[in-house]
Amino acid sequence: MFGIICVHSTKEDGRMPLKICISGLTAVGKTTIAQALARRYNAQYISASSLLLKLAQEHDRALGTAENINHFWLQEKGKDLFTERERNFALDREIDQGMLSLVEASKNLILDSLTLPYRIAEENNAFCILLCATLKQRTDRAWLSSPTMPKYLLRKGIKEKDVRTRKILQALWGIDIFRPRLAKYDLIISDGGLGKLFNHRPSANEEITIKLEIFSALLDIYVHLVEPEHIKHTMEELVEKCRQVYQRCEPIIKVFPHGFLSAENLMGITWRLRRRGL
Repeated sequence: MFGIICVHSTKEDGRMPLKICISGLTAVGKTTIAQALARRYNAQYISASSLLLKLAQEHDRALGTAENINHFWLQEKGKDLFTERERNFALDREIDQGMLSLVEASKNLILDSLTLPYRIAEENNAFCILLCATLKQRTDRAWLSSPTMPKYLLRKGIKEKDVRTRKILQALWGIDIFRPRLAKYDLIISDGGLGKLFNHRPSANEEITIKLEIFSALLDIYVHLVEPEHIKHTMEELVEKCRQVYQRCEPIIKVFPHGFLSAENLMGITWRLRRRGL
């Protein structure tokens, strides 16, 4: 099912492909952000959860289809599939191995995966992002697309999904999604600081806009490092924009590649070897 997997680590013209990995718990807002980034950077968006459901449906036609992946996991059929996943890790193992292979695919990709940041090699060309939010914030966000479902049921379903996902990934890969290892990510954004940033409860559009501003400031530098011929601005211009965004948005930034705040620090750095120099 992973037809786009390729063993080459560069494109046919020799350029390093973009790989942006977005992680986070249910209803943290990954899909909206990932799809916007995919449009901006001409990349394909691939979600591990969507692939998992698709693979499960191929094995069991009775599962039917689901327009909203997160809502499916909150339904009885989704809970039954969780029970099967807890008994047999084959589906999760296949999806996670496939996502890992995609890091070296010769294609620009936005990858939505909880496990990928932990399983890729230390020297890699992926930019790894973690989005964080409280259970209440995630419940409120999920309710926007399911206003007919009582919030207490959404909250209960999301919490149960988190706990069961944690159990599977701990058993399969030793990953505790409730205690993320900060060093595995290049950027971590937490909704906990949104109140300080806006001085009011921001709308969904305000949240998305400010996060995309942060991501684009950083990812434009990332693109400069991996595809310099496609950047219309100098590194100095990109770094200055990054500084301004960081100063303004610091309340929601928990982990940040501080080397991006100095053009001098970026000289001679390749993204794959960034952890040695940034």
